[in-house]
Amino acid sequence: MSTDKVNRGILLTIMALVTIAYVALYEHASANFRLYVPLCMAALVGLLIHDAVSSHKPRRH
Repeated sequence: MSTDKVNRGILLTIMALVTIAYVALYEHASANFRLYVPLCMAALVGLLIHDAVSSHKPRRH
């Protein structure tokens, strides 16, 4: 496996754990937590998509 795939796997695992924690703590969370966690998750998703698209090399026939 390439380093890029390992890094993407680690980021996806972190995102899954943060999502679980966010759902579990939502009722007790402050307004800042409720605002900033989804924004940060959206930024991470954007970075993952950008990385996946930029590392894709089209095949030449």
